[in-house]
Amino acid sequence: MDHLTKVFTRKAFEEQLEIMIKASKVKLKPINLAILDLDHFKEVNDKFGHLVGDWVLQNVIIACENVIDQDTLIARLGGEEFAIVTPDISMQKTKLLLEKMRLAIEKLDCSPTGHNFNVTASFGVTSSLISGLEQPILLTHADVALFEAKNNGRNQIVEFKGDQ
Repeated sequence: MDHLTKVFTRKAFEEQLEIMIKASKVKLKPINLAILDLDHFKEVNDKFGHLVGDWVLQNVIIACENVIDQDTLIARLGGEEFAIVTPDISMQKTKLLLEKMRLAIEKLDCSPTGHNFNVTASFGVTSSLISGLEQPILLTHADVALFEAKNNGRNQIVEFKGDQ
């Protein structure tokens, strides 16, 4: 577990994702993988300090965990980047879940830090139906979609379409 956010570390995430991929192959059900990246997070650390940044990371995860179901996996990939895996559900349902997360992050009340600022997040998401069931490709395709979300104004969800 990541000591700060209490979600899986990257190593634990990779191990759990492999288990989910094997289960997906047996069940013949898709896996959807998203990468969440907090927008302009470096500015929060630079302007308000790392303790405020830590508070943001912890409370973003709490906000996200309040809208997910028990089958959803969240892991900290590093810094302000998180992976979200939804097994056995459609891309449409996954995107609805991600939108709930995006809105929960956007509505996060940061006043307990003693500062007045907003937090937003960008998401890139792919499905095993498009990207296959190889971990590196799933991550790469989600990252490509995330890059597009950030380039198109941030605070949005972009789905990998396979032609990017």
